[in-house]
Amino acid sequence: MNKAEYDMKMQKIVNDISTYRVLKRDPTNKLQGKNNEIVEKMYANKIIDLKEKNYLTCKTANPPRIYGLPKIHKEGVPLRPICSSVNSPSYKLCKYIVRVLKNITMSSKYNVKDAIEFKNKIGNTHIYDDESLVSFDVVSLFPSIPVDLAIEIIDSKWSLIKEHTSLTRELFLTTLKYCTKENRCFKYNDKIYEQKSGMPMGSPASPVIADIVMEELLNEFEKDSDSKPRLLTKYVDELFAIVKTEDIDKMLNTLNNFNKTLKFTIEVENEGQLPYLDTLIIRKENALTVEYFRSLSPFALTL
Repeated sequence: MNKAEYDMKMQKIVNDISTYRVLKRDPTNKLQGKNNEIVEKMYANKIIDLKEKNYLTCKTANPPRIYGLPKIHKEGVPLRPICSSVNSPSYKLCKYIVRVLKNITMSSKYNVKDAIEFKNKIGNTHIYDDESLVSFDVVSLFPSIPVDLAIEIIDSKWSLIKEHTSLTRELFLTTLKYCTKENRCFKYNDKIYEQKSGMPMGSPASPVIADIVMEELLNEFEKDSDSKPRLLTKYVDELFAIVKTEDIDKMLNTLNNFNKTLKFTIEVENEGQLPYLDTLIIRKENALTVEYFRSLSPFALTL
């Protein structure tokens, strides 16, 4: 698209007052100071050595810059807003905290990392006549993450987290809040904006924070729901389930009632077929076949 069209679409995004607000002052220097204060405390408490202190210390920070990634597969080619956080005040400290948090996401019973693992997870699965293939997708996951809830969930898992860090609970939570709640500003056309809620797409912390919230959602769902699917997997913001056909609407309502900011859409198999994770799941009688594409050449994995 030409520059004028791109700028018009970006202005429409940043002018959405329900999502962003214009800041009168650039907080970059203040955030840089907060970053370095945290790093200094980590060094003083011998949590990091001098080499890591020098690495995490921010010397010449720049505000994140927002840009639009064209969704060329959608009508009108809308833009997906991405905040490039490289060289921002919290960039390296966020990556540090992410290394700690990833340790509590590795044991997920729902996650699949790609189509191959998805195939292995649902391999040899029998589907009954009264069941359906369904997928659920979170609407704008990162901007919809309830950050306060995320911090509360993470804090409740401190007994697991402390095994993977020398940070005190207090300093860990200070760092976590700094990386999530305090670093949501960005620059576009010489103006500084702040994202009012959720997590910006482009922050190193956003994927793991989203994963932790989604994991908690599914754990709560399976604990309390009387419409549990027989099989349930997760890839970032996309869920796949084999569920009794009569329970589909009940499951969607339960997911949508978890938190007011997280809203799910649903897709149900059509004529025995359901697209999911760059694959096509095909139901033939009571067996499943997965077809997916690689380098434009389709080939099937029979389950």
